[in-house]
Amino acid sequence: MLAHEPTANLDSQVAFTLLDIMRKLNQEENMTYIFSTHDQRVIDRPAG
Repeated sequence: MLAHEPTANLDSQVAFTLLDIMRKLNQEENMTYIFSTHDQRVIDRPAG
């Protein structure tokens, strides 16, 4: 899935919920994400 700034206009709680859903889909469905972001919350969040 391609996504441009998927968390840009979301508050922290919703942004982290979205990232959790994305991680779950990656792990369970082998879905790959490519996205660009300037959101420091996403950049600082540990992978998998």
